[in-house]
Amino acid sequence: MNDSKATKKVMWDLAQFERWVRVGVESYVLEDAGPAAFPEAAHLILRTGSLALGLRAFADGVNAYHRDNLKLAVAQVLSSLEPQVRYVLVAEQLLTIAVSISAYPVLNVLAAKIGNGFFGQSDPEGRDGLFALTLYTVARLSTPGRQDAKRCLQALVGSANFKSAHASTALIALCQVDSAGLVAHLALPGLRKKLIEQFIRYDKDGTVRMRVAHRIFAIIGFINLESALHDLDMLSPYASATKTSPDDSLIDALLFSPDSPLRLENKGVEVVISLRSNPGEFIVVKEQASKLHRPDFTRPAKLPVYEHAVADMSIIELEQEIKGYMSNVFKRTSHSGQNVTL
Repeated sequence: MNDSKATKKVMWDLAQFERWVRVGVESYVLEDAGPAAFPEAAHLILRTGSLALGLRAFADGVNAYHRDNLKLAVAQVLSSLEPQVRYVLVAEQLLTIAVSISAYPVLNVLAAKIGNGFFGQSDPEGRDGLFALTLYTVARLSTPGRQDAKRCLQALVGSANFKSAHASTALIALCQVDSAGLVAHLALPGLRKKLIEQFIRYDKDGTVRMRVAHRIFAIIGFINLESALHDLDMLSPYASATKTSPDDSLIDALLFSPDSPLRLENKGVEVVISLRSNPGEFIVVKEQASKLHRPDFTRPAKLPVYEHAVADMSIIELEQEIKGYMSNVFKRTSHSGQNVTL
């Protein structure tokens, strides 16, 4: 039987899909059942070598109504997980599946489930992989203009479990969903402060802000950057006070390093900003040169590689990372201080 005939036989309602997802993921993750955890999709999981990609192929084979039920089922199962250590692993796998099948309904449950709840807290070893994975999930689902993605990101930024290490990922994802809103994104309560902390704690050599600058410019482009430059400087409560202020740091990374995506030239009362890789592409910013000029800014000639960009990870890479994480937490300490063996 070919794949399309096999999947077209699946004629389930939402409740049936919920049971299938819940039982299947728990069996796959907690009982090591392998592809047999999803009998109707086992051949696809085996063929792709991946649960998430196998379920993507399964979703592609059913009609739109049942595909939507599957996506909603993933969100509802995630929302219904009990706050227990063992279900952290289940939540991780559900997030990976959500990315793979584009389960947009999860955007309506992640802030409440992860942002302020048990599942977004750091574990006893200080790891917060589930919150970082949640940001990755939302970033991958943040297509331009999606208001549910924007609301979810804003809620996560304002949540109790949001940390400085997440700041640049959140900012990039926000720009991805709203490329004209850089100034408003940085003005979200807590984001500027967390971005400062991230640069101070984790970016001694400037590599993080350089990666952020390249990603942001690739997303927002010349026009949105031009409209943001002056307001970024005005909005920042730290502007011109310290090199670690987010707005100055981003402007420096965008314009004033040999590794920056852009180049700035001061011409009297005008500033010309061009692509470093192609000076023929440029804009003229009609602001006083002193607003952007950073004559004392220097950068090391060679930058070390700093952490991979989560939003660039493939499904396979993500699953491999989760497997490595899971292998270290099959026996972990719960938040109550008791050892829990899964």
